[in-house]
Amino acid sequence: MKFLLLASFLIVLCCISAVAQTNENLPCPTILIYGPMGFPKSDEPITYNVSVGENVEKYDIKYVWTVSGGEIIEGQGTSVIKTTWKNPKSSFVATVKNEGLPEHCDNIRSEVVNYDPAPEPIKFAEFSLPMTDKGKNHKLLETLQDDPSTQLFVIFYFKKNSSQKSIGQKIQEVENYLINENKIDKERITKVKAFTEKQEFVQFWLVTSGVMPPVPEKH
Repeated sequence: MKFLLLASFLIVLCCISAVAQTNENLPCPTILIYGPMGFPKSDEPITYNVSVGENVEKYDIKYVWTVSGGEIIEGQGTSVIKTTWKNPKSSFVATVKNEGLPEHCDNIRSEVVNYDPAPEPIKFAEFSLPMTDKGKNHKLLETLQDDPSTQLFVIFYFKKNSSQKSIGQKIQEVENYLINENKIDKERITKVKAFTEKQEFVQFWLVTSGVMPPVPEKH
């Protein structure tokens, strides 16, 4: 009888030991978090999902999400969430804790989206038309000389009923100001015509390499 009790105790002990050893030695699954491709728009929901790899079926996983810089709008407790980004001019962090994995496994993953706006053209100056003598603009010349890749976009806003003669004269005045008075290379100047219902004017835009040129505004 004692022998049977001892044998039963040893079997139970071995089973407990085996289970404990198995839990400790189980390989940790690969955890990956996926966010948006590219820079998300502020008015669109952002989707994040987490993938838990091998041996995931062995665990009862609970997904606990937190976000910084935004708000979870759906999916808490699941492997996929949708969020909003409150301030696109600040960073955004999505973090998921995968509860239910062995204690020795790292169960937290995060993804950060940093504010990285695309470069934009810079409006340098704006003058009414006809353009009277504004004198030399050394700052404009220096800016163009500092970066040989920078182009000068000149957007003219004319009234719809303006004659071609009037338009031509005003363009010539601006060209004289840029090329003759400020010594700007004409090859670095791009002229664009647009129309307005208000007072006619001209804008000077600096556009560096790789930057989309300005688009005429509606006036």
